[in-house]
Amino acid sequence: MSKRVVVHIDDIWSSVSANKAAFDLFDNWGASSWSIIVPGHWFSDLVARKHDIATYDLWVHLTLTSEWLNEALKWKPTLPVHEVSSLVDSNWYFWPEVDDVLYKAHPEEIRKELINQFIIAQKSWIDVSHIDSHMWVLLHEKLFFIYKELADIFKTQPFLVKSKPWEGLWNWFYRCDKHIDGLINTWFNVLDNFDANSLYQWEKKYNLHCIDRIQSIKEWTTYFLLHVLGDDVVDTEKTPDYLARQNEYHFFGSDIVHKIFEEQFIKKITMKEL
Repeated sequence: MSKRVVVHIDDIWSSVSANKAAFDLFDNWGASSWSIIVPGHWFSDLVARKHDIATYDLWVHLTLTSEWLNEALKWKPTLPVHEVSSLVDSNWYFWPEVDDVLYKAHPEEIRKELINQFIIAQKSWIDVSHIDSHMWVLLHEKLFFIYKELADIFKTQPFLVKSKPWEGLWNWFYRCDKHIDGLINTWFNVLDNFDANSLYQWEKKYNLHCIDRIQSIKEWTTYFLLHVLGDDVVDTEKTPDYLARQNEYHFFGSDIVHKIFEEQFIKKITMKEL
């Protein structure tokens, strides 16, 4: 049986270089889908390219945290700060840590901000197929009810997976297994497997790591997460883990990946096809 994989690029519109790298992998390699950070500084770049991305499988990457330290890459809410003051730090940026959101942010303000992010995406002529959550914040048991509610409000699919990417420490922290198990028989699509084993700064060993990731793809449907960045010097200086993101971009844009996918009988699909 052939293996099916959704090759998903995360954190789009976080920087110009990330945008360029993502477009390249979509156009020249055939990546399946991507998640858009609506509060990102370069979201307007997407609007300018709306005719170029009409056929892409686009997700809204619902964002409540801004974890990078460089202010040039930090994000603020899309709503006026006085309307969502519990979502921001003293500089009016989103909180840097998941814990900050869980224990400081008011659920009603979370709901208002995320609804607005989705509306902005729609008004920008984006055909949204799915929603997911930056840093998995909405998958935590304290906020999972908002995630499901937003999917119902938007009438769109949320990212859900059976294989529990949050095993071990992650599962202990997020405690979302029981919520996902309870949704498997509802109208939501739930993916079979998950591979987020990305962002490793192993330099020369990085390609071997990526090959192992591809060869480990399981039958049925695997969600395969990438984070990419081009070689722009300005963004490199600002972006944490830039080496891993550049390695990922160059490796998955190489001919060797095409060959491995063929040898492993791996078919790239979009979420829309499911």
